[in-house]
Amino acid sequence: MPDSSIDSTKDERGILVDQLRDALDNASKDEDDAIELAVLAGLLARFDTPTAEVDEAKQWARSEEGKELLAAAFEELDLEGMLQGIEDVLEGDVADEDVEEAVFDFDDVVAAAVWAGFTAKIRPAVKQVAKSVRQVPEPFAGLSDFAKDLAKTKAVAQDLDVYDYLLAIADAGAWKE
Repeated sequence: MPDSSIDSTKDERGILVDQLRDALDNASKDEDDAIELAVLAGLLARFDTPTAEVDEAKQWARSEEGKELLAAAFEELDLEGMLQGIEDVLEGDVADEDVEEAVFDFDDVVAAAVWAGFTAKIRPAVKQVAKSVRQVPEPFAGLSDFAKDLAKTKAVAQDLDVYDYLLAIADAGAWKE
């Protein structure tokens, strides 16, 4: 019997490749496009499988235009809003979908920052999210398998300090009902 997690990983990778290709081909290249491109390239880069799309995105990110747009995008990044999304999850009864949305939105930005070299910008937010998850782990318990799988990857292992929130979420599995 085939391993469904391997199939879903291949599917996710293929979807990310298609989305990144589309972003590279169609983006008007403003700050929003820069963040989108960095998110897609960052998520795809975590698979540790080279693609022409990630290589092309790296070339763009190293260009003058890419450097300027990424710097502006990360300067304008609303980390407070993302932190508020995580904090909202800690208060009261929250649907699993709301927890997933808050975590995945934050994870997207972390992947983008790691890929684009802006980890210093997000490090304080990462520390706050990890602390919050450790203080109130129950809402995050349903995402512990996701976090454990991701924490095992080479890309995450190379930047554990930036991915500490994933370790906290993985530990939250102890509160699964």
